[in-house]
Amino acid sequence: MLHGDIEITPVIERLQAYASAGADCLYAPGVRKPGHIRAIVDAVAPKPVNVLVVEPEMTVPALAALGVRRVSIGGRLRLRVRVLMRRRRS
Repeated sequence: MLHGDIEITPVIERLQAYASAGADCLYAPGVRKPGHIRAIVDAVAPKPVNVLVVEPEMTVPALAALGVRRVSIGGRLRLRVRVLMRRRRS
């Protein structure tokens, strides 16, 4: 997972190794910066890249414009539903 200002080169090298080993889709959980996302997409093309949505500006159209082909929401949907249910009970 990427946290803070991590050097993207080792992440790309690891994803390229996964691609060479036969991975069908590549995923680096926690990548947030558009420049990092674009660099990953470019480095592993034509393999599809999956991104976990963790920031409000990470919309499907914005990620698609960066070349992302798969989007995950992780546990965010469950958390949102739980918050809404608690509000409704109050």
